[in-house]
Amino acid sequence: MQLCMSNLMKNMLPVLRVKTLKGEHNKCKDPCGNYKVSATTIAFNFKEKLQANPIYKIKEMRVDMKTTLNINAHFEKCKRVKRMILEDMKDSFCDDYKKLVGYANALKGSNPGTDVVLKVSRNALEDRKRKFSRMYICFDALKNGFKNGLRPFNGLDGTFLKGKAKGQLLSAIGQDSMNHFYPISWAIVDRKCKASWVWFLKLLQKSLNINSGEGITFMSDMQKFNQNSEEDTSNT
Repeated sequence: MQLCMSNLMKNMLPVLRVKTLKGEHNKCKDPCGNYKVSATTIAFNFKEKLQANPIYKIKEMRVDMKTTLNINAHFEKCKRVKRMILEDMKDSFCDDYKKLVGYANALKGSNPGTDVVLKVSRNALEDRKRKFSRMYICFDALKNGFKNGLRPFNGLDGTFLKGKAKGQLLSAIGQDSMNHFYPISWAIVDRKCKASWVWFLKLLQKSLNINSGEGITFMSDMQKFNQNSEEDTSNT
């Protein structure tokens, strides 16, 4: 009876015959197309990279995502992830600026003799608001190192700050007997102009007790400095 039933089932089964077989084809979808991955998961894996490079492009993010995580999220989802991370960074920047007063007081308390000057915008004070304008820092250990062991030389330069918090970074660099660079002081200002340079140099003069600067060599990019000074003078 069992043998008869098995023969009957074999006769009822459809017959499949392969007539043509193509070994290569490109019509299948991407096997890495995990479009259900959440934006929160992507943000968790790429937050640090985007914080280090705010101009990180979405195309580059998708390539890195496919290489490292073996997923291929939609372009619009990656765009939303980037916006989420940048907005979170903006909020963290605002919170950090609110802590600058406490940071300045902590530097003075833990490093006696350190010069820290924090300046707030006058226009913001008129509106009863506190808006960051400039900040100058010169540690006491750096001042003593310049006075006791460095060459009488100061290199002055400035550079742009990129990201959400714009501005300029001004710095004064010294040099020891082995031609090694030695940071002396630095400042963050809204822009590199004559007024900000004068403010920075006056504080540097006071920190190092160099009076008129006699006997000390200063080196800077005078061509750009003079050009900016002339523009500021013409605007005023």
